[in-house]
Amino acid sequence: MPLPPTGLIGSEQALMQGLGGQLNYINQGVGQAVSTLDPYAQGGGGASQMQAALSGSMGPQAQQSAFSNYQSSPGQQYALEQGRRNLLAGASATGGLGGGNVQRELMRQGIGMAQQNYQQDFNNLGTVANRGMGVAGQQAGYQLQGGLLPAQAVGNTGQMLAQGRFGVGQQLANQAANTTTNMSNLQNQLGGQMANQYGQGNMNLGNTVSAAGQGSSQLQQQLATILANIGTQSGSQQAGYTTVAGQYDSAGILGQNQAVQNTLSQLIQMIPQGQTPQATSPQVTSPQV
Repeated sequence: MPLPPTGLIGSEQALMQGLGGQLNYINQGVGQAVSTLDPYAQGGGGASQMQAALSGSMGPQAQQSAFSNYQSSPGQQYALEQGRRNLLAGASATGGLGGGNVQRELMRQGIGMAQQNYQQDFNNLGTVANRGMGVAGQQAGYQLQGGLLPAQAVGNTGQMLAQGRFGVGQQLANQAANTTTNMSNLQNQLGGQMANQYGQGNMNLGNTVSAAGQGSSQLQQQLATILANIGTQSGSQQAGYTTVAGQYDSAGILGQNQAVQNTLSQLIQMIPQGQTPQATSPQVTSPQV
């Protein structure tokens, strides 16, 4: 079973479904209210047309047709019949049915009743027409509301959708800003750590170079001392050899001097390479007499 949508998508779907239901109910309510008032509006419209025709505002032909319809209407015929019966009943009681006065009275009474009923019926038509006009106004109001309410519902839904999307946009912007800040802090921390490590490495290298320099200086001092000692010893030996030159074989003295020179040459070559020379005393071989 799929899970219902959540977040912004779920919110917007719920809002659109609610809007659809609201619009449906509005349309049904407005349609029912208007249809309920239709008979009153239709009756008012018919009364208004009859009144206009009787008044002559729709032309003489329409007025003549309206009068004929009015005189032959069941209500008017009933009123005339009731008036005639009453008049005949009264004349019979007095014994005057055969005279011309009765006929004149019937005509006069019919005309009077027609005028009286006509004015009353005309006013009644006006009342019905006004009532129908009021009902038509109510229907127009319902229909107006039927247009305004959906528009308001759509507007409110659109506003809620916009607010929801704006809120999500703000959250995304805040998250992006926080992520950028965190990345910047991490880069600053990493840069600081690298700078510290680089500085410490340079310091260690400097210490190493300084220590190497000190060691090289000490080595050079030691080598100079050794060379001086060797030179002193060699000089002393050379002086001794010169003194007893007549007593010792010259080949042995020359070999010893050559050995000393070779040793000095080796020591001088070792100095740039940082090697510590080992001082060795030349082996003096006693010449054979």
